[in-house]
Amino acid sequence: MNELRNEEKFLTFMNNNGPKAKKSKNNYISWLRFISTKYNIVDDQITQEKIDRVSVNIQNTSDDRSIYNTQKDVSNIKSAMNKYLKFVIATKK
Repeated sequence: MNELRNEEKFLTFMNNNGPKAKKSKNNYISWLRFISTKYNIVDDQITQEKIDRVSVNIQNTSDDRSIYNTQKDVSNIKSAMNKYLKFVIATKK
């Protein structure tokens, strides 16, 4: 399975900033891995504009996938990308 860029540091960030549940953290990682293989935006250049663009795209292509194809999935993926953006911003300080 692919690893995210800075995955271990991102896990540490989530330990300190939520979500607290291990299952939730694992879900965030899975969703971000999915996005990173499709869109290549999960890196230190992630922006809100990129997140918004990808969110619209995954919503518009939900019927083409067998996984992550519900409105809740799209919302969860967007939440994971926003958490990664917060991580990137925090590490740049």
